[in-house]
Amino acid sequence: MIADRARVPWLRKLNPQVTPAVEAIVRKCLDPDPALRYTSGHDLCEDLQRHLANLPLRHAKEPSLIARFVKFRRRHPRLLSASTFALALLLCSSVFGSALYWRGERVADLEAGRLDRAEGFRRESRDVESRLARGLARLPGDPDAALAEFDAALELDPRSLAALQDKAHVLVRYRKQTEEAVRVLDRAVALYPEDVRPRAGRGVLLARLGRNAAARADAELALTLEDTSANQYQVAGIYAWLSREDATLKDTAFRLLGSALKKGFGHDLLATDPDLVPIRDDPRFARLQSLIGTLGAGR
Repeated sequence: MIADRARVPWLRKLNPQVTPAVEAIVRKCLDPDPALRYTSGHDLCEDLQRHLANLPLRHAKEPSLIARFVKFRRRHPRLLSASTFALALLLCSSVFGSALYWRGERVADLEAGRLDRAEGFRRESRDVESRLARGLARLPGDPDAALAEFDAALELDPRSLAALQDKAHVLVRYRKQTEEAVRVLDRAVALYPEDVRPRAGRGVLLARLGRNAAARADAELALTLEDTSANQYQVAGIYAWLSREDATLKDTAFRLLGSALKKGFGHDLLATDPDLVPIRDDPRFARLQSLIGTLGAGR
């Protein structure tokens, strides 16, 4: 019995739906060595909150590089720039045994890295996380191949929330198939009704399409379910679109934006976020941009 207590279970072997971060948190809670456990309830709460906000864990070791990149992409859904694409290539190279070598901040031997990446794509992947990483690495250059990877992930696990969200992202951004993306997120919301991410994301798309009643319903329920800064920022985009029909909803959009920005979320998105276009000419928007500068100067 003592030996059993000394063995901390690997949750993902029992349930692949458990994320690497959650597994790391649980294992730290149950570590046989008290010195390696969380030192306080505050530290445990902080890691849980950071995980829900798609941030790296602060106190538990998060071993999955793929999961950490997916978290980054979730925090910056509109920033799949050249730099993040390069990071995706690095992750895929590590997943498939390739050899990219970092020297300072430069990638050495780019040609070898390119060949390793190509070899990695030729190999068959049999797990969801690898399919997701391969799909992300295909963007922005080959959205059709990325979509195929996300569909393959869904064949392996039809309940994969990450795959459903990534598929919806490709459909909207690269194929301009917003209605189809809404249907994908309908599945995600049906599977995970208490998770605000697919619901708030669907709300934004519904608002873009002018389906305002349904969009507002998603916004209101999302705020009821969770008051994190990431959720507030996303829902602010819904209310920004809705304000085209009801100008009084600008107040709600700015209240949510201000709250999210004060908590540190969205500083890198505000200036270019297309979902905020309907309120960008309002004088309060300029004040929010000034707020970001003030907050940044105080750090």
